Amino acid sequence: MIEREQTPTRGFGEILKRDTNKLITKYGEKGKTYLKYFEFFYQDWPADLPEVRDEFDRLIKGEKRLDKSVMEKLAQRAGMVRENSAVSPQVRLARRVLHEFFHSEIADEFRKYDARLVYYGSIQYGDPHNLDADLLLLCRDVSLLQNEKLQDKLTEATDGLIDLWTRELVSITGKGEPHMSIFASGLYKNVEEAIKGQLGEFYDSLIDIAPALTGEAMFGQDRKWVREFQTELFEIIQADPLLVTYANENLRECLGVRRMRQNRG
Repeated sequence: MIEREQTPTRGFGEILKRDTNKLITKYGEKGKTYLKYFEFFYQDWPADLPEVRDEFDRLIKGEKRLDKSVMEKLAQRAGMVRENSAVSPQVRLARRVLHEFFHSEIADEFRKYDARLVYYGSIQYGDPHNLDADLLLLCRDVSLLQNEKLQDKLTEATDGLIDLWTRELVSITGKGEPHMSIFASGLYKNVEEAIKGQLGEFYDSLIDIAPALTGEAMFGQDRKWVREFQTELFEIIQADPLLVTYANENLRECLGVRRMRQNRG
């Protein structure tokens, strides 16, 4: 992903105003809603970066389907790590630390909300050189994004895991530390409604849509739940061109990063 900048350069109107009619012509009323997303998006991102313009152009062009070939290649890489007994000792240790930490009542507390933990990134793909813990708490219910009790539990778990990670793993992972966030698939069932009423939440969690689609269940007992969730999410994404465009961008970037890091050894 492009790193967010604190000070924007040229804004949305200056860069893309002449092309907004193309978006509205292609998508009608939904196109007008997409423009609200882009206007929000460009508040604090440099709109004249080629990567930013590329997302707008690809949405106008219209990607209709998720790139299953990229998803299959990522799944193959993750599968090779799962089945490889020779996976690096650093990655094995990181997974053990995560399992031991969440095998307490924490995971059961999350399950009470019909939510499950997945991991993605370096632990999923067995990358010992860039090792950190990227975790998502998957759920369907949008209201959980505002549930104070769940948010408190998530914060408490994150703080506890960071402390444990620092004590057990910082010597072999460097500055990498755990990151946890919550992803509610229900937010994306109606993109127009979400952009109109929950644009901040929509914008903030959109970056997690590809990891939510491809991440691995933390525990074997949750694999069936996670598979069903990801199947549902796949269909939700397929139903909206903006989600397809964004998810494909993230999936392709993820595969590119994995290839680059593999080549570096």
